[in-house]
Amino acid sequence: RKKKKKKTASDRKDKDVVDFLKQLLLRNSAAARVLVKRAASSPTEITAAAPITPYNTAAGYIHQEMGPNVGCNIQTKFCKNKNGITSTDGKEDANYAFSLTPHEYKDACKCNENKASSPEELGRSATDTDDRSQPPDGGGHSSDEEEEEEDEEDDDDDDDSEEEEEVCGMVKSLLDQSNGGIKPINGCNPKTEGTYPKWKCGDADLVTDDNVCMPPRRQKLCVSSLTKQGRIKAIEDIRTKFINCAAIETHFAWERYKKINTGADKELQGGTIPHEFKRQMYYTFGDFRDIFFGRDISSCPYIKDTSNNIKDILNKEKKKHEEWWNKHGKEIWERMLCALTYDLTDKEKTNIREKHEYQYTNLNPPLEEFASRPQFLRWFIEWSDEFCRTRGVKIKELVDKCKDYECNEENMDQKKKTCEEACKKYQKWLKGWKDQYKKQSKKFTKDKEKPEYEVDPDVKKSTHAYEYLSKKLKSICQNGTTTDKCDYTCMENASRQPQTSACSQEQQQGNTSPTPNHFPEAFDCPPKEIADKCNCPKLPEPKYCVDKTAYDIRKEREKNVKKHGSILKVNGENYEGNCGIIKTQTDRNGITNCEFNKRYPNANNLFDTSCDNKGNERFQIGQKWNSKYIRSIGKYLYIPPRREYICLHDLNTLMASTIHDRNDLLKKIQDIAKNEGDDIIKKLLPKYPCNEDVICKAMKYSFADLADIIRGTEIYTHITDIETKLKPVFDTTYKNWKSSNSNNNKDKYNNVQTFRSAWWDTNRKDIWKAMTCNAPYDAKIYITKEGGYISPLTSTKNHCGHNDDPPDYDYIPQPLRWISEWGESYCLAQRDFLETMKICENCKKKNKNSDCEQTKYGSCMDCKKKCEEYKKFVEIWKAQFEIQKEAYKEIYERATTSNGRYFNGIDEYTKNFVEELDDNCKTDENTSVDSADKYLEGGSVCRRFKFGNTQSNHPNYAFHTEPHSHKEHCECAKKYDPFDECPVNTDVCNEYGRYSCRKNHYNKNPIEWTNHFVKKSIRNYEAVMVPPRRRQLCLIGNRTFLGRVNDEKRFKEYLLRDASSEAKMLSQYYNSDNEKALQAIKYSFADIGNIVKGDDMLEDGISEKIKNIFEHKINNQTHSSSSSSEPNITPSSWWQNNKEQIWNVMMCHYNGEHKTSTKCPSHNDIDKVDQFLRWMTEWAQYFCKEKKKEVQEEINRCREEFTQNKYSSVDEIKKGSCYKVLHKYNHWLHNRNNEWKNLEKKI
Repeated sequence: RKKKKKKTASDRKDKDVVDFLKQLLLRNSAAARVLVKRAASSPTEITAAAPITPYNTAAGYIHQEMGPNVGCNIQTKFCKNKNGITSTDGKEDANYAFSLTPHEYKDACKCNENKASSPEELGRSATDTDDRSQPPDGGGHSSDEEEEEEDEEDDDDDDDSEEEEEVCGMVKSLLDQSNGGIKPINGCNPKTEGTYPKWKCGDADLVTDDNVCMPPRRQKLCVSSLTKQGRIKAIEDIRTKFINCAAIETHFAWERYKKINTGADKELQGGTIPHEFKRQMYYTFGDFRDIFFGRDISSCPYIKDTSNNIKDILNKEKKKHEEWWNKHGKEIWERMLCALTYDLTDKEKTNIREKHEYQYTNLNPPLEEFASRPQFLRWFIEWSDEFCRTRGVKIKELVDKCKDYECNEENMDQKKKTCEEACKKYQKWLKGWKDQYKKQSKKFTKDKEKPEYEVDPDVKKSTHAYEYLSKKLKSICQNGTTTDKCDYTCMENASRQPQTSACSQEQQQGNTSPTPNHFPEAFDCPPKEIADKCNCPKLPEPKYCVDKTAYDIRKEREKNVKKHGSILKVNGENYEGNCGIIKTQTDRNGITNCEFNKRYPNANNLFDTSCDNKGNERFQIGQKWNSKYIRSIGKYLYIPPRREYICLHDLNTLMASTIHDRNDLLKKIQDIAKNEGDDIIKKLLPKYPCNEDVICKAMKYSFADLADIIRGTEIYTHITDIETKLKPVFDTTYKNWKSSNSNNNKDKYNNVQTFRSAWWDTNRKDIWKAMTCNAPYDAKIYITKEGGYISPLTSTKNHCGHNDDPPDYDYIPQPLRWISEWGESYCLAQRDFLETMKICENCKKKNKNSDCEQTKYGSCMDCKKKCEEYKKFVEIWKAQFEIQKEAYKEIYERATTSNGRYFNGIDEYTKNFVEELDDNCKTDENTSVDSADKYLEGGSVCRRFKFGNTQSNHPNYAFHTEPHSHKEHCECAKKYDPFDECPVNTDVCNEYGRYSCRKNHYNKNPIEWTNHFVKKSIRNYEAVMVPPRRRQLCLIGNRTFLGRVNDEKRFKEYLLRDASSEAKMLSQYYNSDNEKALQAIKYSFADIGNIVKGDDMLEDGISEKIKNIFEHKINNQTHSSSSSSEPNITPSSWWQNNKEQIWNVMMCHYNGEHKTSTKCPSHNDIDKVDQFLRWMTEWAQYFCKEKKKEVQEEINRCREEFTQNKYSSVDEIKKGSCYKVLHKYNHWLHNRNNEWKNLEKKI
């Protein structure tokens, strides 16, 4: 270096040149130290994988600085030799600028020296020079870059840390050409220019399958260095071009991403790759991998040519794709990190590149695993990723536009218009995505069974596409949680809407027929986040006469309050600004979660705890109702658990001495109402965080009960506890009121009873505001509204109607209101029970005449239990209704016949209500509401049921012992036997384990294999060898109790017990070998079948007894109990119909590996194999395997003895133990040989 420095000109005229070259030298000296000699067809092209320093010569300098602008068309190389190094053959570069012969006239100048070309050669030449097959430049399909060649030495690919840094430096040099991401690099254009494409499905220019959607990212993928003809000539070029393309692609993609996403730059500078962009890198890496392996599903011919070219090169070099990729695949990811951190500081680059979680082997989810999935699945995941993310934004826009609009409210015209326009805009946006989902979902369902999809086990686990997408999105979302950048929950749940794709009421008309619901909830329109605001339902027609009666009475009472001014109006607590402490938590997109702790994170520990230990289950669906004798009615009545354990703690402390002025009483009662309201919220909201309406339903009943307590008309109040304390309070209040009012008003209320009632009417709204103070905003109540022809219309109110008139239920007499609440509770309990019966859908007949089948293991037995439970459930509620019915009848008769005095037990208010109810509910002169079922049908709480006994044949009769929706399932399951399926329930198995047989010792004595008692009618019977197992078959029930059998049921019971005992004995005998036990059970199962069918070869009399039972007992009973002449049940047909149950009961005692939690091993129809052949096989298995092995062990022992002992004579040998063994063996073999001859003869 010093010598070079001395030679450098130093005079003033060359100083600027020298300074410039010094800087150039410094910038490139590090690269020179780790220089890898790689051939490059164009020194002007910088490559990330080939760190070449071209400034050693003037020729190199020209190429590096001038590039393609040097002005030459073809002869562009100023270095005479490639890379400035003389080649081994001494030839100059073909494109050397100072070649003595112009490139295009090379052959012509040597015309005299050349031979004439053949026509075929001329044809090939024309084809080779035709450029029409090459893709156009730009757009990710081609470029003007020259090809690159790498040195073939693989050692150069293993970069140490210094070389890695320098290679990233070369990436920087490559990316510097983009001038900050605004200029093309090697034919790949920036992604910030022009209109970015959208997802395209079935576009023939992009894909070959109509149901494949190509991502915009993939459409713009930088592949020009790969696809342009001639770019990849050698194996070194594969690595170079893939790395270059991946680096350029990452660079331009990041430039676009950070432009769209504010703050992304800072996140990267802080050492974190934005999770959304990291997913983009995953998708991009996978696409490059598919191009390399030839699995790309695009229709681009140049991609296919590239893949084939790579294949040819690797084959030529005798290298496998997997081998190459395992070595160089990670380098593509590493260079992508280089490109991503291109314009960061050195420290920031290090934080990213060396971060543990971004290392190729540490990525989560594993990059190679992700990229190896079929490309269609990755694109489908990418599609759902973008859809869910974009949907969050669209939902937020929709919620913002509709947040001020209330359905069916007055003065909402402009807000309604704004909301409806937003709904139409959302629907239009959603439709395009939904159409794309349909196509991709169709392909997913069609292709999921293909072998290439087995690489991803989640495919098989997912019935529908959205289930698969939910699993995948959850795994790629950061830490498995939902954010505004990654929301997997939008694919989590199935849609419950008919797929009409209509967001407005008008659009839904005429398009209401549901289609198979294979869509996720995300495609619901209107979306759940906007409720009914998009298609605001019209107010229902008035029709509920019970509600109308209460409404009419309330309106009349309000007139009286207004007529007499505010003589009873007092000032209570002002809750303005102190309510609504429970806030709904939403994410950045305005979307709420239905998990209580996430939806209402601040709801815990906000309320008074005085009622915490009281009535914790009073709102539990199906909670037991207790009956109480009501003295005023003279009948028992069921009391709501809500009322029985109502939170009235502060009523016990209410005394006249604590009421200091006319406002104190209202404030005390407001506190009581608020505590009950808070207790309702506290006990219900955690159970129903997304169904807050149940809170309002409970409040309307508790509010009405509080009204009865205040009025003094409560029928359940413990007089000694509450009324005895409350009455003096109102007596004092009434007295004070009379003394402080003028003579004109003091006689307005004749007694304290009318005063209490009027006081409630006047102040009820303030008490309602207290009770609903903390009701969540999303809790809706249905409020009666003036208008309509017969009865008031209804509308929904948020916040339980906190700022509106209270519901009218406090004007329905308490016993009638409780009967209504009982009906509502039954409806809810029945609906809740039906949810648990969905398992029954898997237990049904395929058609009317087929047998009951189950599509899911255990479903029929589970359904059978559920149907039995449902029957008991209905019977309990029906018995309660009978009590309620008697109480109602008594109230109605007294109200319509009494003179209204208290000694009749019915107060004047109840009498007037019943009379007006009769008038409102009449449809003609002969109708009345004289029974509880008619009363319930006249209300609005549970109108889907018919409670009257006269309507028991109606599909909606309330007390069908089998639910109408599962009637066929229950009838099917009722006939299903526990042993129609593989037994995994030991309780079922124990049912047939009462009898046992003596402990058998199968095959202990070879003599037991005999032909004794074989039926003589069998041809060659003497050849039949009966297994000891068959002779000792456990048939204690059939041997001992057959005489007691009078019907098929008892016969089957005995046979099942015997089969169970036989299997148990065999399992115990073969305790250490489950496989032998299973084989033995199969043999015994088949023998039982022969015994039942009557073709058993052993003559022990049991088959004849069974035949006699069928002829004289079972068939006789069947014919006597049936009016029709049914065909006889034969032993053979009975066996065929019942053998599965017999096999399954035997499987109770098999615990080998072939038995799982849902499946037993099959008997493989062994009962259809000829009994002689089975026994012969069993004989061979025993004597040719088991016994022969035993004898062989003895022989081996003797041989060993012979080697150790030395005998002097034959007599000594005969006296030894081995001689006896040999004699025994010969005798055994002789007998077996005779047996075999007989068997062979019979065969």
